[in-house]
Amino acid sequence: MQTSPLRNLRMFQSLCSDVLSNVVLTTTHWDVVDQTLALERKAKLRNMYWKGIMEREAKVKWYDGSRDAAWKLVDSRLSVDRNVLNIQTYSTGRSVPDTDVGRLSMKSY
Repeated sequence: MQTSPLRNLRMFQSLCSDVLSNVVLTTTHWDVVDQTLALERKAKLRNMYWKGIMEREAKVKWYDGSRDAAWKLVDSRLSVDRNVLNIQTYSTGRSVPDTDVGRLSMKSY
């Protein structure tokens, strides 16, 4: 995973740290990748990049590009309790650079 997507993933994890059990991780285009390569990439996502998020009970669904699969992903989230993100609960006197997400966005990778 390149620097920018990895940074975005870390920022997402920080933003959603309290609600990761409501998150579904998914990617697209598995229908156009060689099956052996797809399995290797999926394993790398699970075991390396998404491991910390999955440990916090996020779900993983592999999207195959079909309309039916897209609706199943959406439907799976409709019954989930809504939660407030960390960034939404900061007091009005606190600036974003003083938050975990703000500090993370200031780091260079």
